[in-house]
Amino acid sequence: MEILFGYFAFVCSFFLIGALILLTLEKLLVLSFEKLREYFYPTPVLPAEVKAQVSKEAGDFVHAKHRVGEHDYFHEYLWVANERLAMKWEEMYGNN
Repeated sequence: MEILFGYFAFVCSFFLIGALILLTLEKLLVLSFEKLREYFYPTPVLPAEVKAQVSKEAGDFVHAKHRVGEHDYFHEYLWVANERLAMKWEEMYGNN
């Protein structure tokens, strides 16, 4: 019985080590593929002046919507700015 238990532990340990190696290799391959794809086909970014203009428009929108000093609406500004930047990116580069 002890020999069977030892054999079972030996086999399970090799399965565990093999699974860890395969998972590590998979993560490494996925990471390297993403880095190569980004190197050869970089994701386009919005120009700085467009980002600044959209951020100013979002700030003006939130400021005009609420009374000044009533509450801190920075969270709403972040939400509006992110939505408008996404719309501008889609307008310039399409929905990829």
